[in-house]
Amino acid sequence: MVEAQVEPPYPPDYEVRALREIATELGKKDWNYNENPCNNKSISQDINSLKHIALMEAKMKKLSDLLSKTIEQTKENVVKKLALTYEEMEQECKEIMDGFAEGKDLVVSVMSAMGEEQICALKDIGPK
Repeated sequence: MVEAQVEPPYPPDYEVRALREIATELGKKDWNYNENPCNNKSISQDINSLKHIALMEAKMKKLSDLLSKTIEQTKENVVKKLALTYEEMEQECKEIMDGFAEGKDLVVSVMSAMGEEQICALKDIGPK
């Protein structure tokens, strides 16, 4: 003789009623009350979504760190450039003009404040 057990429906009716009350209070309308959440494939989708969010957060942190370093370097350059003598500024201007004359691609960052302009960074990005 073989005995078989019949499992009650999952979840039991009293749990479904409780879940419906909770959903109503929370304003949730898309809950599936007849599915076991432990067997739900949406959990793996949620995990993938969380992985995606974590990856985006890591990328944002890295970009933020890079931006912070760039800002710090720019501040240091500005302080350094403000301390240049007239002769040093003339020499830098000559280097820029010579670089353009040689056909170099130069990026020149200029800061302007109170009607004054000053070169705060110079970068050679290679030949044309």
